[in-house]
Amino acid sequence: MEDLAGLLHKNLTGIQARIRAACTRAHRAPESVTLIGVTKYARLEWVSELIRLGCRDLAESRTPQLTERAESLSPNVHWHFIGPLQ
Repeated sequence: MEDLAGLLHKNLTGIQARIRAACTRAHRAPESVTLIGVTKYARLEWVSELIRLGCRDLAESRTPQLTERAESLSPNVHWHFIGPLQ
């Protein structure tokens, strides 16, 4: 079984390749698309690894988790709040 870093790297590069391919088909610049990693239910070490791999736009749907992660992880992350407020 692959290690966490290897699996996340493989998945992230695969998604980035799909975005580039879609942009090529749409005659759009790949850098005009922002990949946002949704961290809902993800363990903190998984999120840390995504940041280490260069994913700087992350999203959370629960206010307490977003606050906790934003305070404890890299300040170089742009956090997005997704989902309805309840």
